[in-house]
Amino acid sequence: MKKYSQEIITTICSVVVAWGTSSLIKVFVHMPRPFVVNGLQNTFLVSPYGSFPSTHATVFFAFATAVFVAHKPSGILCYMVALAIAVERVLLG
Repeated sequence: MKKYSQEIITTICSVVVAWGTSSLIKVFVHMPRPFVVNGLQNTFLVSPYGSFPSTHATVFFAFATAVFVAHKPSGILCYMVALAIAVERVLLG
């Protein structure tokens, strides 16, 4: 466990910084979510604003980057998952 403690700490810090940065951007960029723009009812427990940037995508790309630095093959797989999440967020609105 001690062997990987630095990588784990780096990954956690990267994810926290990415989440914080994404949340801070949302304070200044009030982009409505697609269901608001399209006049649909909010069926999720989310704010009607704050669709940009996607916190899910931001956090997963930060995670993928930290993993890539520690172990490239696993990082590439994580990047593919992060890309799929980002594309899914755009396609599903």
